[in-house]
Amino acid sequence: MSVSRGVFSDRGEAFDANHDTEKVIMNFAKLLKTFAKDEDGAVTVDWVVLTGAIVVLGLLVMSTIRPGLTSAAATINTSLSNAAAGNFTTP
Repeated sequence: MSVSRGVFSDRGEAFDANHDTEKVIMNFAKLLKTFAKDEDGAVTVDWVVLTGAIVVLGLLVMSTIRPGLTSAAATINTSLSNAAAGNFTTP
């Protein structure tokens, strides 16, 4: 076997730089065509947008109910403190 550069692949085949470059370019072009036809990327974007909308909705709900929760927690804390001290009053 005559090899101009003495470079071999893992399978013992000689590399031809021009032929290998053409194969890489053809494989890359095929990959790009497949990617362009594939709709999985669009579905992923849809899920990301939907998840973002759910997170924003959750934050809006929390910001709306937080003052009421804080007030309720303070009332419960006061009632428990009074009960522990022996003062049984209702708010």
